[in-house]
Amino acid sequence: IYDRTPVINNETLNRNTLTPASQRTRERVIEALLAPDLAPDLGQKGVSQGMAFVRSALRHTGILVREGEQETLRLTGLADERIEHVMQMICGFFAQADGGEKSSFGYLYDALCAPAGRIAMKRGPIPILLAAALHGRRDHMTILGADGREMELRADLFRAIEAHPERYRVQREQWSAEKDAYFRGLESLFIEELAPQERV
Repeated sequence: IYDRTPVINNETLNRNTLTPASQRTRERVIEALLAPDLAPDLGQKGVSQGMAFVRSALRHTGILVREGEQETLRLTGLADERIEHVMQMICGFFAQADGGEKSSFGYLYDALCAPAGRIAMKRGPIPILLAAALHGRRDHMTILGADGREMELRADLFRAIEAHPERYRVQREQWSAEKDAYFRGLESLFIEELAPQERV
C-alpha cells in the first residue's frame, strides 16, 4: 500500500512518461519557477495545460500561494502530510548535498519512486517539485553531470535528470562561518523585503 503518495490530480502530468507536448509545457512551468521573481500563475493563462500543471502540482498542494498580488512558494507547513513529506525529502536532499553518493539525483528518485518507501510517485511531477525547492536557492547549488562538469540550471536539464537521474548530482555551496554570519546580517537588514524562500 502506497499511503505516502501525494495526490496530484492531473493524468497528463502524473505519469512516468510525458508526451513531447506535455514535456514542453512542464518546461515552461519550470522556467517560471527558476526565474528570480514568480509571475502570477507562473505566467500560465486561462484553461491551458500549463495552468492545469500549476494548479495540480503547486496550487492545490499548497506549495504555490498568492499573497495579495505576489506569488509565494511554501515548502513546509503544508496541509497534506503526503506532499509535506515529499517536499521535506526534496529540501533535505538539497540541504545535505555535498556532491557525494547521496547527492545523486538517482538516490532521490529511488526514494520518491520506489515502492519500498511507500511513496511510489510517478516521475512526471517531480521536476516541477525540484524546481520549486530550488527557487531562491539556485545561486547556492551546483548541478554536476556524470563527468563532474557544472551544468547550466535550465528547464531542459530537469528533463535530462528525469531520464537518467543517476548521471547527475548536486553540490551545495559550503559557506564559512564568517560568510554565513555576513549573509545573516544582511538578511536581518532586509528581512521584510525578502520572500521566505530567499532567506538564509
